[in-house]
Amino acid sequence: MDLIQRSLKLRPPMPLSVAFSWFQSIATSLQGIQASQEQFMFLGKCIAETLQVLDRDFRSGTLSASPNTTKAISDFSTFLKDFAGFCQREASQSFFKSLMSKMRRLSNLDKYQKRLEIVVKSFQSPNLPDPRTWEASATTAWTVDQTKLHNRLVQLEGNRQLLADVLDLSRESARAMVAAIQRQLVDGKIDEEEIHFYSCCLQHLSVAIADDFEVDPWTITPYEVEFGAILGSGMLGKVFRGRLGDTSVAVKVLKNELKISPVTSITRRQIDDWLKLDHSNILRVMGANILDDTPFLVTPFILGGNINNYIDCHPSCDRLKYLHQASLGLAYLHTQGVIHGNIKGSNILIDDHGNAKLCDYGLASLKADANSRALSAERALVSPSWAAPELFMGGNLSKACDVYSFGMTIYEVLAQEVPFGHVPPSGLRDLVVKFHGRPPRPAQVDAPQMSNDVWRFTQRCWHKTPSRRPASSAVSERLTHILSSPPLSRAGASVGSSSVDGLDPPTGSSMTLRTLVSNVASTVSENLLEFGEDVFDNVMPNPLRLFQSSSTYLLKAHQRVMKKPYERCLTLNSDAGITILTLSSSERVLLVGKTTGAIDVWDAKKGIKEGSCLPQPSKSAITCLKFSDSGAYTIRAASQTGELYTWHWGGSNYKLEFSTKVGFSVQAISDNYGERHAAFTQVDGLGQKQICMWRASGDDRYLAGMKSSPTCIAFSPTGSHLFVGDEVGTLSVWISETGQPSRRPLAYSATPTKGHQGFANPSPSTENPKCISLVPSPNGKDVLVGYSNGEIRLWTIASGNYIVIRIPPRQSTTPTYTSLPLTFSSDGTLVLFPSFEEPRRRIEVHDVTTGFKFFTCQLQDWPEGAIVQQIILSPDKSRLILSFEGSTTVLIFCWPVEGWYNQIYSISRLAALLTVVVACFYIYAVSQPPSDEFVIRRYKY
Repeated sequence: MDLIQRSLKLRPPMPLSVAFSWFQSIATSLQGIQASQEQFMFLGKCIAETLQVLDRDFRSGTLSASPNTTKAISDFSTFLKDFAGFCQREASQSFFKSLMSKMRRLSNLDKYQKRLEIVVKSFQSPNLPDPRTWEASATTAWTVDQTKLHNRLVQLEGNRQLLADVLDLSRESARAMVAAIQRQLVDGKIDEEEIHFYSCCLQHLSVAIADDFEVDPWTITPYEVEFGAILGSGMLGKVFRGRLGDTSVAVKVLKNELKISPVTSITRRQIDDWLKLDHSNILRVMGANILDDTPFLVTPFILGGNINNYIDCHPSCDRLKYLHQASLGLAYLHTQGVIHGNIKGSNILIDDHGNAKLCDYGLASLKADANSRALSAERALVSPSWAAPELFMGGNLSKACDVYSFGMTIYEVLAQEVPFGHVPPSGLRDLVVKFHGRPPRPAQVDAPQMSNDVWRFTQRCWHKTPSRRPASSAVSERLTHILSSPPLSRAGASVGSSSVDGLDPPTGSSMTLRTLVSNVASTVSENLLEFGEDVFDNVMPNPLRLFQSSSTYLLKAHQRVMKKPYERCLTLNSDAGITILTLSSSERVLLVGKTTGAIDVWDAKKGIKEGSCLPQPSKSAITCLKFSDSGAYTIRAASQTGELYTWHWGGSNYKLEFSTKVGFSVQAISDNYGERHAAFTQVDGLGQKQICMWRASGDDRYLAGMKSSPTCIAFSPTGSHLFVGDEVGTLSVWISETGQPSRRPLAYSATPTKGHQGFANPSPSTENPKCISLVPSPNGKDVLVGYSNGEIRLWTIASGNYIVIRIPPRQSTTPTYTSLPLTFSSDGTLVLFPSFEEPRRRIEVHDVTTGFKFFTCQLQDWPEGAIVQQIILSPDKSRLILSFEGSTTVLIFCWPVEGWYNQIYSISRLAALLTVVVACFYIYAVSQPPSDEFVIRRYKY
């Protein structure tokens, strides 16, 4: 330990700083490890000796930052990170579980020793220790550990009180222990001392178990499976990555949000039925535990993730093929009398061989049983966006419900959009049941595989009448026919109007449906880039949808100011500088983060302060603030010094979930129904800024292949992706779960591209501007990016195309902007940002589809000379909330709701008329001899 302590006192050079930070974590965990302690300590000393030699070599100049050395340091840091996680898990193990997992632990220690030997050799330094000399010391450490273990077992056998303390018995845990011990005795891979100890344990446990119990042959006890990182939250509880022996598995805990588990007899009957199922397109159940108070299922771990994750990594894959495979699995389940109950994209997994597998089948009945014993009598649907109308009215699950959900899944997978993703839960029932609302048909450019045949069939699947929906066998047969059709007939056809269940809206309905006008530029869909999964170099964007807007094109100067002024302005005064705002989905609660580390809570409708909280002792400025999707009164906050806190509004308690080291800074946080992420930056060993993503499970992931320093970061609304803008104007997209890029980076291009005639393009600059702000759209498909030259672009992630919302100033010397606050309306149809033209104190409102300016809001109460820091538009568009740089004041400008809608509606009608005129002009233009071509983007109204 002296060698380890001396190494901890070193001040490492920059190239070794990351490695030393992981070594510090290892040293902390080593103090809490009980089992195989000598072997862990031996590996810790080997690591310490290696770090000391590397430290001396760097300081003396023997080692330099060459490509080979950089690669070796990276491999060494990765090894230390993995070993630190292993040590942390072992330090948290109880004595009994450590004993049960002895063989697995020893195997892992041997693997880590071999990995360390390979890493040490890769440095090719003569001063480093020779790994061949480690073997004898490792054998000695194993012998010492065995002796300590045997002495400990003898001590426990002779002292029943100590044995009881070690076992920490309850009636439920005793049953699981007995089952685990019996399996260990049958395996025969233990020595005589352990056999004698286990026999003594069985005698002691028999006293705690008052009655006989039966161990099902499929039982997997909690002592046999190793729980790892949280993969997410399923319909009945959390899902963990784990290991069963040498096999990677997924462990699904069967507890609902109130920690209530299904009745054991019902769970046993379901598992017996599931184990009889055998089909290539369903995920098999390997076993389960129902012996203690934490029941769980064990299934194979699918590395490829669900179909939505797979599409992110393979955007050109055949999505219909996977939907067809999933339909085969569903048809098989129905023939076996199993109702899935929760079909959606996240429950279709893609394995290593490219096969789709349905998972979580039948869990809906277990969840219903658990919920039936909750205190609340309110029935909550499992996945309301995919739920059939009859379920909203209290009906039971049926095969027809599965077919309805499968139709919604077809839409979700082909359009890559959650059905009714922007509809609040409170309005979903009326939309689906009363108005028979269904998602509109996506445009061909967004869903090229949504052909006429597929669309008509999807409408049949989600028919309002269950008896009118096809059987699951007919679903698979129809998809088989579509897949076997010639490619031409499978291609997407021209876009028609959206529909409601294939019928006209009901008489008297006030619901307005948006229709999609056919795309007059068919070249858009023909020129989409195909991305190889292993190629992520910067490429210039495809500017086919570039349509540069001008505030002078649609409206004249006197028309551009919003006709109906705001009715009143609420002023919220804080006692400290304001850093960040966030508004609750109910539009009532406004959170205000301050430079002092405190959070104020305001009533956004009345302008009354309701309270405040100081959730952190460091009192550093709040940098991120978010309401949790899993609870209206749960708040996540991050501070400037890198802490991430959870605070429950209405109480004084807060929880520190994560704390970075010195020099780390949290840039973004996400909380999507329990799956929590945080993105923070750090300076690596080579002096370059890196991004690391923290997950609630503690499994950190570094972004692979960042080439430029990030300047702005934001999570997608669901938290599945991380958007990063950098110092050279490049927008990159990363998968939160894996830390891998989702597509090629979108590089800034100043190459002149023809827009509408009369618009002057900015002159190409010699140096790309950097990204200074970015905001994802509510559906996560588009990202609004502000650049340091004042330009604002709306990027579409799937195609790599963009619209210029604001053209950079055309002065000879372009000013450099340091901040550019941007925001979307909650429905994603509008973009808002401060006007940079005189007179100031105005907010511009632009249409997302065209980039045209709708109007500007003249705000007389805006303090003279104040610079906007953040903009929030309430979901009903009745309140505009502004904070200002270096200010302690928040202003809330209030309009009557119809003041916004009436103006937008009238302008939309004008724009729609102009669209028809422009389309006719375009058709005429393309029939003429070739000339400078311009392309008009598809419009939505």
